[in-house]
Order: sequence, then structure tokens, then C-alpha cells
Amino acid sequence: MDGTSVHFTETHLRDHLGNTRVVFGYKNNSLLVKQVSSYYPFGMNIKGLTTQVTIEEAKHPANEYLYNGKMFQDELGLDWLDYGARMYDAVLGRWHGVDPLAEKYRRWSPYNYAVNNPIRFIDPDGMDPRVFINGDASEEAMEQLKSSTKNLVLSRNEKTGQVEIIGGEAVTDDEKQLMAAITDETVNVNLRAGESNKVDKDLPNAGGVFTGGAYLGTKFNEEDKSVETFQQVNTVALDKMDEIAQKDGAGILHEVTESYEAGKLSQKYGKSSIISSDKIGRRAHKKATPQPVSENDFSTTRINGRTIIFIGSTPINYY
Repeated sequence: MDGTSVHFTETHLRDHLGNTRVVFGYKNNSLLVKQVSSYYPFGMNIKGLTTQVTIEEAKHPANEYLYNGKMFQDELGLDWLDYGARMYDAVLGRWHGVDPLAEKYRRWSPYNYAVNNPIRFIDPDGMDPRVFINGDASEEAMEQLKSSTKNLVLSRNEKTGQVEIIGGEAVTDDEKQLMAAITDETVNVNLRAGESNKVDKDLPNAGGVFTGGAYLGTKFNEEDKSVETFQQVNTVALDKMDEIAQKDGAGILHEVTESYEAGKLSQKYGKSSIISSDKIGRRAHKKATPQPVSENDFSTTRINGRTIIFIGSTPINYY
């Protein structure tokens, strides 16, 4: 190039693992397929099924963000993929750095990628997922969480409730905050999902009343500085809030990230948090992703002995 800045637009078509499969560009106001990529399961490029137009034809350098959406590094002929935390060799299907959880996964090589199951999993940083969604409405809550992101592919273990990122990459700030919550091994986010507006008896602040979600505190472990967090949501109310605001999944995303941020604040201050009105709860609420509707939009009225909660003219909950 001549040293001047060049701006161009590309569109990437990706699969469920975040692998870049097709790259579209524009040339003379016409759509141009610039790159088609196919991969073996562990990420090595299938040359016979891969095409790349020349730089002269495309007028711009080739896209280098390929398998899992990670940058292909061909310096020194190594042909590694840069995951940020570690470098990955798709020819070997192995990392060039030890898995940070090698002691936990003793049956696997400390250099394994995605516990040898790259069709289902990705392994962005070697960490275990740490968000758990359980309760009678856990499936509804998980669907809402999936709808909150366009670029991350999420999955949930039905037995444990553990949420995993199985594909894609975090692009927006909200997605990066969600990814941090899921992959941070020092904070366990425990979210109970149901259709009740009262806190369950076995949770902190049992019997308390809430609208869409309730922050129920954190438990700080002095020995290893890890934190357990507790949150309960009403999926029906959250769904109504999302619908009114026209923001898919914003309610559940706020509840997950609020609980996670409370956990990080508990680590910072070295103590547990008991109720939402304490310093940790208030700050976590502000640090979390935005709620679909402002607290100022809520109103209440008494009808036949019950308190009805409204957003505008729409009733969303009662107690």
C-alpha cells in the first residue's frame, strides 16, 4: 500500500462456532464473494474447499479472522491462531500453552482443545463456565438469555443448569460483560427462574416481593476469595418488560450481569453482601447492563386488596 488509510466494508457469514465461512465485499457497486473457508473439525483449513480472490481483484487485503473468528498468524510459517490468552495450532489440534485447568481435567492432555469436542465447544480462554440457571422457568430464562445476544451461541446443561458459550465471539460491550460472567471462575452466579413474585423460602431474603428480578446478595469465601451470588427472576414479568421496551432478553441479561458485578465487588471489598440496598448491591445495579425499562416507568395501584404493578398502562406483576 502507499501508506494512506483505506476504508472498506466486508460482511462475514459465520457458523454456530463463530467460524468465518464466507466473506462478502463490494466491487464497482456489485457484490463480490471474496473468501470461502472450510475447516476440519479442529480448525485446519480444507484447501480443496477454500477459495480466495486475489488482492488485485478484491482491491483489499484478505480477511485473516477465520476459525472461531480468531486471527490467523502466518508469521515465520507457524500458521497459528491467536486466541489472546494462548496460541492455537489447528494442524495439531492443540494449544502451545498448558490448559489453566489442567489439574481439574486430569483425563485430558493439558494441551487439549475444547476437551477434544470441537464440534460442540469452543475454548476461548481455558476457563470453566460459571453461570447457573435453575428453577421451574429455567428453560424460559435461558431462551431469553439467548435472545439477548446476536454474536454469542449459548447452551445450558439441563442437569446442572450451567450456561456455556459454545460458539461465536463477544462483539458488543453487553456481550463482553456476559462473557466475563460466564467464564470468570472466581464468581459463581446462581440464578433461580420462576413465575412467582416472591423470593423462594430456601433463598436469602425469603418471602420478599419483587417485580422482574431480585438481587439476593453474595457469599464471600475468605480462603480462596471466590464468591457465590444469588438472584431470582420472574420470567413472565421480564418478558413483558422486554416486549414493552422492544429489547429482546435485556431483562434477564441485566439480572445475570448485576449478580456477577456484585460478586466482583464482594471480592474487591473482601466481604459478603446481604441485601440490594447495601453498597455492593447498589453499585452492582449500576454496573450491570441496562434494564429494559427505567425504574421511573413503574407505577402501582391497589385493586381488590392487591397491589398491581404497571409500566405505562400495561400490568406486569402483582402482590
